[in-house]
Amino acid sequence: MALTSSRLPFLPRVREGRYLRRYRQYLLEENVLTRSAPLLPHLERLPLLMRPLAGGEAVSLAEALKSSPKIRLVSAASTVRDLISRQLCLHWAQGQPIPQAFPLLYRLAAVQSSNITPLHLLQREFQTRGFDHDELTIKRGLAAGLWLFLLEGWDELAPDQQSAWATWLQTCADRYPALAAVVMTGPMEQSWPAFEDWVVVPLTK
Repeated sequence: MALTSSRLPFLPRVREGRYLRRYRQYLLEENVLTRSAPLLPHLERLPLLMRPLAGGEAVSLAEALKSSPKIRLVSAASTVRDLISRQLCLHWAQGQPIPQAFPLLYRLAAVQSSNITPLHLLQREFQTRGFDHDELTIKRGLAAGLWLFLLEGWDELAPDQQSAWATWLQTCADRYPALAAVVMTGPMEQSWPAFEDWVVVPLTK
């Protein structure tokens, strides 16, 4: 998928086709295949659907993002919840477009120091994947709606780290209206004003 000219200055290392292809290959090898190998032959065509918690039509994650770019998946852990973001990454890596330019599937992990912020962790991840990762570049990308953050592993974080991520995400949602994120939180009591709660639809036999 080609980047628009207005987005090119923000990520110069991925504006050329070879970087785009490398990132798609990275998703296939590291983010999709590794954790979904048993269902890999079926992942592309599995009917993985979700619907608003308040009620509504069941749709794919890609369709949901067109109307709701900020989503909390509040379903309990399940096969569908684990695979739905990987299916989107697989489809994108195969050339299917999404509203944002790049999906970033990231597993939240516990950290030992409270001085390490969510932004620091994302900078490390961007560096690992070969993207420009200075703070200004990332913030420009957030402002442009360049990234779709797919965040999993919430259930494994300590409460203080969940709070840190929740605060960061809500601050970014206020500061960068174009932010797109899907956070797999599981059931939660406290709402996030900028995010819409969705649930996955169980697979039927």
